[in-house]
Amino acid sequence: MTIATKSALLTAVEKTAFRISLLMRAATHPGKNAIGTWSVGETANHMSHCYPSFIDAFQGTFSVAPGDVDPHNEAVLAADPERDLDVLADRVEAGVGEYLEVAGRFDEDDLVDFFTGMLVPASGVTATLLGEALVHGYDIAKAEGLPWPIDAEHAILTLKGLEPVMVYFVDEEATADLEAGFEIRIRGGSTSYWYFNEGRLTVEDSPTLPIDCRISAEPVTWMLMSYNRIGPIMPALTGKVRMWGRRPWLANRLGGVFKT
Repeated sequence: MTIATKSALLTAVEKTAFRISLLMRAATHPGKNAIGTWSVGETANHMSHCYPSFIDAFQGTFSVAPGDVDPHNEAVLAADPERDLDVLADRVEAGVGEYLEVAGRFDEDDLVDFFTGMLVPASGVTATLLGEALVHGYDIAKAEGLPWPIDAEHAILTLKGLEPVMVYFVDEEATADLEAGFEIRIRGGSTSYWYFNEGRLTVEDSPTLPIDCRISAEPVTWMLMSYNRIGPIMPALTGKVRMWGRRPWLANRLGGVFKT
């Protein structure tokens, strides 16, 4: 599996952290709902904790299993009442500086115990952090009515870097009956081949088995769909996502295959 490059990912993380700190300072409704049950202030608080948590992953002190991510996040929010958006923006700015220093010591293909027992390339850790900032920036901006343009290259880096991580977050119950191969073409990026079998996913750079469904997607749209921020109907109607092949209807199954 091709590894996303270290320098491009770290540069994207730095730029996006700067943007999200500005977004937090521009926001004026910390109590407004942003995503799920989280308010703008809670979403910003969560984002401020991501940088030190991901540093802990590199240092081997982040002991949260993949299935415990949601309870862990809720416990962290409950233990930290800070919702002042300027204070949280300060945290993000300090946190990203520390993260870049720590993550910069690792090559992109160095293995890191990201979550308990989940060994992934260092690039996967950084791509996950980049995705967190991009989508939570999207959540805050949407709630506040503020602009949050996402660079297509940043979405491409996120999607490619997440490939070795996402295989650990497949919903085994939702995919227990799914036996299929998908070709995922990210416009302007790379093409990957996803194979589901008995609740498991493998990702390859070239086809190893027959392909049932082929998908071509604009990268920002596909990223937001992957994070369940937008549905599939408008992207399909506007041509931002296209699917074809011998079983194109299987594209509809991808909306519920990951625990996000």
